[in-house]
Amino acid sequence: MKANRNLARAPGAFTLTELLIVIAILAILAALLLPALTQAKERGKLTACRSNQRQLAIAALTYAIDNAEWLNPLQDVRVGPDGNSWETTYRVILWDYVGGNPAVFDCPTERVAVYADGISTTDAALGGFALDPAVDWSRLYGYPSQYEVWNASGIGVAGAHWIPVRDDVDPLARVSTMPFGRPLGGGYYEGLHRTTEMTSPAKLICFGDGGSGTATWSDDNWWIKEVTPGAEDNAGFNRLTQDDYGCRRHAGGAVYVFADGHADRLAAAAIPCNPTECWWSLRLNAHAPAAGAGVAP
Repeated sequence: MKANRNLARAPGAFTLTELLIVIAILAILAALLLPALTQAKERGKLTACRSNQRQLAIAALTYAIDNAEWLNPLQDVRVGPDGNSWETTYRVILWDYVGGNPAVFDCPTERVAVYADGISTTDAALGGFALDPAVDWSRLYGYPSQYEVWNASGIGVAGAHWIPVRDDVDPLARVSTMPFGRPLGGGYYEGLHRTTEMTSPAKLICFGDGGSGTATWSDDNWWIKEVTPGAEDNAGFNRLTQDDYGCRRHAGGAVYVFADGHADRLAAAAIPCNPTECWWSLRLNAHAPAAGAGVAP
C-alpha cells in the first residue's frame, strides 16, 4: 500500500500561517512598547541626574557650614599625593562631602564627558597629551594632580558671570557674582563668597547638566561659563548661543539644581539673565544699572 500523504496534523502543532500571525503580533507589540521603554529609561536617567545634583548642592552647603559660611571655590591650587601643588577643581574640594563617589559628578545620560571614568582618550585628546599605558588613567579622580582639570564631568558647576561685573561709579567695587568663585591671588581675581550673599536661593543655579568645554576652554569641561570673549559679565547669557551641548541633554533641556536644594529641567532660553533677574548670580539683580552710571555694576 502507498503511504498516506494526508496525515492528520499532530495535536497542538501550529501551521506556518499561525506562526507568522503570532510573529507579526509580537512585532507589533514590540513596536508599541519600545518607545514606552525608551521613555521610562530616560526618565530613570533624568531622576538619577537630579539626585546627583541635589547631592552636590547638599555637599556645597555642608562645606559652607564647616567653613564659616564660605562657599567652596570652583577651582583652587591644592597639594596632591605626589607632594606637588596642582590647580584642581571643585570636585576634589567636595570629594569627602560626596563620600568619595565620582559618579555623583556625572549624569547617566552623558557618555563622553564622564568624571568617573578617569582620564579617557577624549580627555587626553583635548589636553594634547598621551596616555602612558603603565598608568591607570581610569582612576585618576578625586585628588589634585597634573591632569585632574582635564577630566570632563557630566555635571558642571555654575560660573557664568566669572568676570567681575563693571561699575563705572566705583571701579574698586568690581566683584564677580557667580556663587562659586576662586580665592584671590595665584592669578585668580573673582574672590570667594558666603551663603549670606545669596539674595534669592530659590533662583540661584549652583550646578547643571554639562560644562562649557569648547575649543576655547577645552580644559573647563566641568564648569558652566560664558565663553564669548568680552561677554563674561553681561546680561543675556544663554547656553544655546555657544557650543555647549550639555544644555540640551534631556529632551532639549537640562537639569539644574538651585541653592535651596530644588532641581528642575529647564530649556536654556527659559533661564532669566536680564537687568532685573539673573539666576546665575548671587545677587538676583546683578545686572541692574548702577545709580547714575547707566551701565551694569
